[in-house]
This record gives sequence, C-alpha cells and structure tokens, in this order.
Amino acid sequence: ETAPVNVAALGFVLGVGAFLVGPLAGVVSGPLALVAAGLVLLATGLGAERGRREVLERIR
Repeated sequence: ETAPVNVAALGFVLGVGAFLVGPLAGVVSGPLALVAAGLVLLATGLGAERGRREVLERIR
C-alpha cells in the first residue's frame, strides 16, 4: 500500500523544513531567508520524491 510511504515522505520533508527554519530565519534577512528556504525545500522535495519512488518500486 502506498499511503504509509507517502506519509513517511511528507514527514521527512516537514521535519527537514522545521529543522532549518529556526536557524536560518535568525541569521539571514527576510527575503534572503525565503529564497534560501525555498531552494532547500525544492532540493529536499526532489530527494524525498526519488526515495519514495524507489520504495514504491520495491513494494510492487
């Protein structure tokens, strides 16, 4: 079933985002922090999606 894999991937992305938001927001100015956070989230999302697809292929 794919639902647990999807939930785990979402949890991973949210965990990385929560881990990085606090330290980045305090050090970098507002607009720059938003750009950096966006880039980090895009990279994390790409990695999570690749991992999710690999796990789903193993399940099937």
